[in-house]
Amino acid sequence: MKSKHLFIAIFGLIVISGCGKSGPLELTETHIITGFNFSIDYPEGWIAATEGPLTWIVEFQTDFDQRRNFDWEIVGIRIFLEHQPLSFLRELGLPPGTPTLDDLFALNIDELTGMTNPNITEATIFGVPALRSEYYEEDSWDISYAGFINNEAFFFIVSATTEEMLNEFKPTFELMIASITAIE
Repeated sequence: MKSKHLFIAIFGLIVISGCGKSGPLELTETHIITGFNFSIDYPEGWIAATEGPLTWIVEFQTDFDQRRNFDWEIVGIRIFLEHQPLSFLRELGLPPGTPTLDDLFALNIDELTGMTNPNITEATIFGVPALRSEYYEEDSWDISYAGFINNEAFFFIVSATTEEMLNEFKPTFELMIASITAIE
């Protein structure tokens, strides 16, 4: 009889601990995005690093280790920021002159991603207009922001392995976006 009660108690704890997270994660750490002159807050225990024009904020060490090989298969949530000079993107097909957000989005679809059925809206991030896309790409569900700042283009992307994981993380990601601060 005692073992039955013990089983019920353990099972109850497993069910309770397995329930989804309630609300956004607390943002307790700050990362300075060197070379881009912004900071962003992120959850405790996550890993953040900037290497040249690339910034990674990841939930798991495995996802951080894979960044060097551009291994896009992920285990948890991965946030990725890339900012590149317009001259570099022109080599990839961005039209000459003053490019528009639509030009940048077309380049992103044609040359950089495999978006499927993107849901596109206008947004503001890093204090400038951007296009926000929510989409499925190969093995991940993503939200992407693309825009221009300081003669560079940026792509700011959060990826998750499932649509449910992405939806659960959205409140935290929105807090992270709200935490972005320009650094003088």
